[in-house]
Amino acid sequence: FDDNLKDPNRTNQYSNQLPKNVQDNLGEWLPGYYEQARFLKKYEPNIIMISMGGNNIGFADILTDCLGVGTCYSSYEDRAELVDLINNQFDPLVNLYTTIKQDTTPDARIYVSGYPSIIKADGEYCGANIHLSYQERVFANDLEDYLNAVIKLAAQKAGVFYVDTTTAFDGSRLCEEGV
Repeated sequence: FDDNLKDPNRTNQYSNQLPKNVQDNLGEWLPGYYEQARFLKKYEPNIIMISMGGNNIGFADILTDCLGVGTCYSSYEDRAELVDLINNQFDPLVNLYTTIKQDTTPDARIYVSGYPSIIKADGEYCGANIHLSYQERVFANDLEDYLNAVIKLAAQKAGVFYVDTTTAFDGSRLCEEGV
């Protein structure tokens, strides 16, 4: 894959979290960049599903920062920095998707998944455990929408299929009735 992904410390991103006996039983199914690339070449799957981008920008950390006091990322500069962070994912994503496409059989269908909305910004059911203001909830959705737009554009440029999952959690998002 892309040279930027060939970090020798990332050959198996989860191996240090799995007990040795579990690693032994998983065999060739271990996750990680090299393992996945080797799997594509060895088994030549006809359908490939990829979800990538959120961890690269630290999406979970961004939302965690919003749980503190005050409105998170309230300044233009803070938000512009996040937009730059997302924009900087475009070329690596295009390269990744293109490389996967080149390393698979010509009839393989490659699907790139976006991210579902996890919170209803205007929801009336934000309990005491949801410490996000309305503005922060809107911001979280806008950030997610923008990340999805960049992922979709990268998929289109690489010639792979984008799967819109934005509404996948509708009815079960934070701040929705029954959650």
